[in-house]
Amino acid sequence: MSNVLSLTTFLPILGVLLLLFIPKDSKGVLRNVTLAVTVVTFLVSLIILTGFQSNAEFQFTENLPWIAAGPFVMRYNIRVPVYRELAMDRCRTVRNALQYRY
Repeated sequence: MSNVLSLTTFLPILGVLLLLFIPKDSKGVLRNVTLAVTVVTFLVSLIILTGFQSNAEFQFTENLPWIAAGPFVMRYNIRVPVYRELAMDRCRTVRNALQYRY
């Protein structure tokens, strides 16, 4: 799924826009819609977690033309950078934490 970052970014915004059309006095519906948008956003974010690879430079890259004005072309570019040193430090920290059981 190539647009998983955009989905994770913009689903909460779409949820807020949906909440604007629900009457203020129907609190149960507001809570249910909020919960549904939160759960769907969380489930989409799990795709990022399960598809993460520490051997790539950038992951989940989206690069699309956005606005073209004369010679200028603005692009929509979103991606996850991988910092190998940070990833290795996290792995060592988790491994060390798992070695010591209290």
